[in-house]
Amino acid sequence: MKIWLKNNYHHIVDLLIPVVGIIFTLLIEGKFNEIKDIKLHPVNYIVGLSIISIVLLIIKFIYVLKQTNLKKEVSELNEENRFLKELISNFKYQISQPLEDKLYKLSKELTFDNKCRITVYTHTTDRFFSIGRYSQNTSYKKFGRIAIKDKDELIFRAWNNGELIEVIKPDKARNMKSEKIAIKYLYEKNEHHPNKDKFGVVVFETTQKNTKKFNSAKLDVAVKSINDFLNNTMDIRQDLNFAMKEGL
Repeated sequence: MKIWLKNNYHHIVDLLIPVVGIIFTLLIEGKFNEIKDIKLHPVNYIVGLSIISIVLLIIKFIYVLKQTNLKKEVSELNEENRFLKELISNFKYQISQPLEDKLYKLSKELTFDNKCRITVYTHTTDRFFSIGRYSQNTSYKKFGRIAIKDKDELIFRAWNNGELIEVIKPDKARNMKSEKIAIKYLYEKNEHHPNKDKFGVVVFETTQKNTKKFNSAKLDVAVKSINDFLNNTMDIRQDLNFAMKEGL
C-alpha cells in the first residue's frame, strides 16, 4: 500500500485539488449552513480548507518541479548516452576492420568452421568492450551488446580467477548458442614483463561442446598473435582509457 501511495500520490492530489475547491466554494456560498457546527464556526472551516488547499498546491508544485528536473536529467543522460554510443561506434569502426582481417586469418589457421567464432574485448572502467569479432557464420558473427558489465557473467569470472576452457549451457534468453568457450588474456606491451598487466581478453566460442579445435597450445599462439597486433599496430588501450578518463 505504501509503495502504491508513493507511486500514485500525485494522482490523488490532482483529484483532491478540484474537490477541495468545490467544497470551499460551496462553504463560502453558505451551502453548508444547515450543518450546525459549520454555521457557528464558518471561519474555522474556511481557514482549514484554505490550509488544505495551500498544502495540496505546494505538493503539486513540488511534484511538477521534480518532474521538470527529472525530464532535464533524462534528456541530459540520453544525450550523453548517444554521445557515448557514437564515440564507441567510431572507435570500433577505426579498428574493427583491420582487427577482423586479423581474426579471419587466425580463424583459417585454427581451421575454425562456421560453428566457431573469435571475439576480442578490452577491459576499461570495469566493463568489457567488444572491439572485434569474426565467424564464417554471419548470424554467429553478429555483435550483441557494446559493453558487458554484469559481474556474474563468465567473462568476469575468467578475468578475476584465471583463463579457462570449459563447456557451458546455451543461453536461450540472450540467443547465445555457444556450448564451449575459451577465454585468454591480452597484455599491455612491456618488454621486461610481457604478462604483467592484462587489458583485455580473447574469447573463443563454438556451438559444438565436443569439438577438438580448442587445443590450448594453438589458442595461446593465436592470442599472442592478436596481442602483438594490438600492441604494435593499434595501440588501442591508451586511446580508450584516455576517452574514459576525460569523462566521454
